[in-house]
Amino acid sequence: MSLLPNNHHGGLFVKAPADAVVDCLVKWGNEEPPSRITTVRRHRLPLEQAWALVAERNWHPDRAIVVPVAGGWTAFFNNHSREFSPASEKYILALRLKTEAYWFYYDDEPDSTHRRSAHFVVERKGDSKLIRSVMLIKESGWEFKEHGPRLPFERADLYALRRKHDRLNLDVLRQYGEALGLRFGDL
Repeated sequence: MSLLPNNHHGGLFVKAPADAVVDCLVKWGNEEPPSRITTVRRHRLPLEQAWALVAERNWHPDRAIVVPVAGGWTAFFNNHSREFSPASEKYILALRLKTEAYWFYYDDEPDSTHRRSAHFVVERKGDSKLIRSVMLIKESGWEFKEHGPRLPFERADLYALRRKHDRLNLDVLRQYGEALGLRFGDL
């Protein structure tokens, strides 16, 4: 079962209104650098239909959707071929909007060599001392890494478990989302 609706694996969630997120990304995308020539096309679609706007996957993402979410959150999903973290966008949004931006990722692809890999990252106000990252990745074996100050809702008791893939999983990521007021199934 995927972390996000419609079999999506990763998403960025920003504690800011959708219009502010869009305005920030467009302004930044048209600066030197990154000189992306960023434009906006507004759609009012159910999320199930909006996914089609990022269905054409690309290693170098060239489109994204911004989705208002309950509780003052905004979700950002781009068309990266592997749904990797939009690290630049995460940093810029946190810095310029003086807010928090959270990245959630869980690989549940049956044929993936990284199946059950998970990643949770928070960028707070662009302050490098406040970055938090918890990662579980399956390469030649399981590797668990954490960096930065723990957040109060984290299940740090799980981080000491012997089996690394029990430390950060789909259920734990959902618990972290719910602690923030994000219910991924309700998007």
